[in-house]
Amino acid sequence: MKKFFTKNKLCDGRFENFIKEPSTKIELEIGCNAGRLLTRIADIHRDRKFIGVEIDKSLSLDAYKRVVDNNLTNVAIINIEAHDFMTNFLNDNMIDVIHIYFPTPYPKSIGLQKRLICNEFIDEAYRVLKIDGCLRLLTDIKDYFKDILQFSEFKKWWAINWIKYNAGQQKNLLIGSPCEITYRLKNELDIYSLQLIRMS
Repeated sequence: MKKFFTKNKLCDGRFENFIKEPSTKIELEIGCNAGRLLTRIADIHRDRKFIGVEIDKSLSLDAYKRVVDNNLTNVAIINIEAHDFMTNFLNDNMIDVIHIYFPTPYPKSIGLQKRLICNEFIDEAYRVLKIDGCLRLLTDIKDYFKDILQFSEFKKWWAINWIKYNAGQQKNLLIGSPCEITYRLKNELDIYSLQLIRMS
């Protein structure tokens, strides 16, 4: 079954069938780009289901091709704006992990009016995560990171130290996304990490 979706195809039943098994962990990567990280972690964790969201049509198609080439039946790629997807297509308490690695600090470059991480987005992340679910975020933009800390109401969240996620990355990398690897190669070491656990 093809697991590439545009917004107008999300209601045709295929996506609902993909996520309907309640016992399966579901992880969401927002801004999955061409799917290099997503396919790597989905290959390692084949007992889980992964949703990759990417606003750029060409990149999302590249991601889907990578999914097919790697014979990954546990991945769906969605070509849609992330906040729109979460608000309109995800139920309460259904996601185990949300991965957001190096979101663009320049939203107008991708046709948006504001940055992804805002109060409304944090509220949606809280809604769709299961209790004890995890929001994992990396950025190299200091002012963006400061804004994110202000948006996060810590009475709803438990902020914990960064716990390394098995993504097959090298030991010196936090997650091993293409952006992180690029920054490390340039010796740009100021990468800011945040890991939030949804409280009840």
